[in-house]
Amino acid sequence: MKYKFKQFQFDCELQILTENGNIVALNEKAAQLVSLFVQEPDKIHTKSEILESVWTDKYVSEQVVFQNISQLRALFGSDVIKTFTKKGYKWQLPLEPVVEETTHNKSLVEIQKTEVRQEFDKKAIPRTNQVDFLGKPKLFLLLTITFVFFSCFVFYHLGAFKLTSGSENTTAKFSTQVKRISFSDDSFLTENLSTNVSNQNLFDSPNRSWQTYAQKESDWLIATKFYQLDNNVVLRFHLQGAKRGWHDHIYAPSQKEAENELDSLLKLLSASRYFTSANIHSALAELTLLVNNKLDNVLLNQQIIKAYVELDDLDRALALVDLQLSQQHPELRLGLLYLLKGEIAANHRQWDVSSESNKLAVDIFTKLNLPHLEAVALIQAAWQNVAGRDFRADMQTLSQAISKARQSDEKLIEADGYITQSFLASKAGQVELSFTLIDLAREIVELHQLGDEHLIPIESNLGWISKSEDEKLKHYQFILDKPYSEQYVHFFYNAANRVRESHIKRRDWQQALSSIKPWQRDSFQSLARARVAFAQEENEQGIQFAQKAYSKAQIEHHKVDALDAALLLLENSHKQEVAIDNDEYEAFINQHATVRWIEQNNKIITRLSQNNG
Repeated sequence: MKYKFKQFQFDCELQILTENGNIVALNEKAAQLVSLFVQEPDKIHTKSEILESVWTDKYVSEQVVFQNISQLRALFGSDVIKTFTKKGYKWQLPLEPVVEETTHNKSLVEIQKTEVRQEFDKKAIPRTNQVDFLGKPKLFLLLTITFVFFSCFVFYHLGAFKLTSGSENTTAKFSTQVKRISFSDDSFLTENLSTNVSNQNLFDSPNRSWQTYAQKESDWLIATKFYQLDNNVVLRFHLQGAKRGWHDHIYAPSQKEAENELDSLLKLLSASRYFTSANIHSALAELTLLVNNKLDNVLLNQQIIKAYVELDDLDRALALVDLQLSQQHPELRLGLLYLLKGEIAANHRQWDVSSESNKLAVDIFTKLNLPHLEAVALIQAAWQNVAGRDFRADMQTLSQAISKARQSDEKLIEADGYITQSFLASKAGQVELSFTLIDLAREIVELHQLGDEHLIPIESNLGWISKSEDEKLKHYQFILDKPYSEQYVHFFYNAANRVRESHIKRRDWQQALSSIKPWQRDSFQSLARARVAFAQEENEQGIQFAQKAYSKAQIEHHKVDALDAALLLLENSHKQEVAIDNDEYEAFINQHATVRWIEQNNKIITRLSQNNG
């Protein structure tokens, strides 16, 4: 039997709780406790009865009853279960039995998958045979044609296509065609792409879109989408070049003024090599030259902060974002800056700062009624809860993010919500739930044809969840065998590390070296060769490769590779006859190591400290 209460639904047979259709993770005993209460809501249950019903085969103290009831009160509200002194506990919320129809034998997961497929069928595969107009009265047909004609007339004279997702809280949005920008001398030509290229293609898959539709290295692709906010508009845009992209929002009183601001940015960028610079450090230099002439350009300043984040210069990034937050900005820009600050602070392991920044971002996006940004902020906020190990709070936050993504029809963000939920469920030991959630993410990617590259984070998550080394290797190898996508750069490099280390454990040196791919940066390739050489006890060769990686990484400003190479040299300095200047590498680590990097390499650092102590 299933029961509804508030925004929740509980399946007593499957012991599954959902909130607004999204799975809410409950531990086994808490779920059994809910089942006991909702099946006998009018009864006062004594502690001894609860222990006999829920903890049948275990001897536990009465404290576990109170702990689980406290958890349910935190989830459903303090009024859900009433305490009767010296008597017991009684359920207080009104219950509505759920009448089963044809889906009573389906699991919750099957039902959710069916809903995803049905939604896909409606939106992606129009079917003309679903309504037989010939069998209806002529008046109905005439009224239908009149209505369609009138709707088209209104939309045409509005000059914009207005789409809504069917939710009262969703802002109206209208989109323009994806355009290709080509350059000739000091001018540039804007050209609409074919009608089968949607804005969402570029927003979701910028690298693949550029590779498909750009004609030469200097071409850009640009997509825009407008959101109506009372008397103002928000212009969301993605600008993609050969080496990198630019995603941001512009707040303006009108569509025309927003477009003018975007045009000014394009003209400014046309004189730079930002999109074709070989590495992010060179791209940052291009931005710095531009901002020197436009100190108050918030779009340029925010992109500079993102560049420092990519370079792992987190202290500088935090200082710059705080400087921007100290200035006067529209609420939208403040929300975007808080969102960025939340990301930077989390990378820097400043959890309190990250939590507060994410909360402010969510509040602003909620107030502005921009659910696509609210969903992104909520997913980011869930990672804050991981630091506090509050699994229930994680899942609730992510369920809310998934709901907001659906509301704004952002399928990729919705999939990301499920992927993140799956990862957190696996960390909490909820392996079955983790696989269920990752299946839902895969359904969304495949049914909505989002592109094979979006399977990369799914496979990475499966590699994390899998227990056996063979299963892990299979998933990480899947990623390495896919065409490289800059969009998922961290997943590709993580997969390369995992595959190499797996083959090193098996002492399969050739396969370990096969993890080195042409798309990998030079310093990373040298590091990989050094690790394989040390594993083979070819120490002199390992030292040479590690030193090459260290030098190359510093030249190309890949700080993490330089830190990894320095640590690898210190770790193996005792293995060769040629003296290594340990002081140089120790000084580099002390000066440049981030909190996150130290956390990731803590075991090695502790061991080296003990050996030197």
